[in-house]
Amino acid sequence: MTQARAHTGPSRRGAALLMALGMLALFSVLGAAYVRAMSLEDEAASLRARQARTEEAAAGAVRGAAAALRRALAENDGLGMLADRSFRMPVHALTRAGRGTGEGALTPQPLPDTFVRVRLTVAEMDPAALAADDPAAGAVRAAAPGAGRFFRVTARAALVEQTGGGERGRAPAAVEAVALADGNGTAFVYWNGTDEPYAGPPR
Repeated sequence: MTQARAHTGPSRRGAALLMALGMLALFSVLGAAYVRAMSLEDEAASLRARQARTEEAAAGAVRGAAAALRRALAENDGLGMLADRSFRMPVHALTRAGRGTGEGALTPQPLPDTFVRVRLTVAEMDPAALAADDPAAGAVRAAAPGAGRFFRVTARAALVEQTGGGERGRAPAAVEAVALADGNGTAFVYWNGTDEPYAGPPR
């Protein structure tokens, strides 16, 4: 009986040690998987933020062009703004304010070495010349004949990050719209893009 008890103690301790090592290995694998999942989720959130910034920049450029078109037509200032052009738009993010009033508050600040490059195109359209497969054809033809002048406004944008002396374009986005200009101003009759306009240009 004494010998049996002598062998039982070490074997139980060995089994407990093996079980503890097994649980440690299991929790290590689960912890590594959790860290990896959180890393992927953080990367996905960063990509979504980049995409949202680019889409908003493209949509904002289209709305701004429609407003400029309205002013140009109202002032008989010519349509020189119809020429294709490229420009940069700053990218802002909420960061902590520095010293002074509102210290520690979140305020929008431009991100260094990051901007959105936008290529904007504005062209007058002839509704009668629209191809049948043009995605804007239905909306344009639904407008009353002689309602005004139609302009296709297209913005293509990409988020650009400057790193190591070079540039890296990310999260491309495009918005295409058709604006109807009449005696009351301009209004969108067609909008195609991942972003929906919050409101048409003021009349």
